[in-house]
Amino acid sequence: MCYYEFNDNTYWYSALWINVWFMFVYIPWVYNTGDYLYSILDENSPLMVRGGVIISSLLIVFIANQIGTFIHE
Repeated sequence: MCYYEFNDNTYWYSALWINVWFMFVYIPWVYNTGDYLYSILDENSPLMVRGGVIISSLLIVFIANQIGTFIHE
């Protein structure tokens, strides 16, 4: 029995978590240490690639939420 509910709120919380993590953890880490944790997000990567990674992560969360909604019903 699944007690976890998948709905629009769970998607927005997950998307918010990803954005907050990038803004308040990853970006300050790179700024203070100069260490890019993920080579695809390195400053040498094109801006379109770096933006694509963030958009892809949000898309994966959306798909996972939709699958959870389907399974939960």
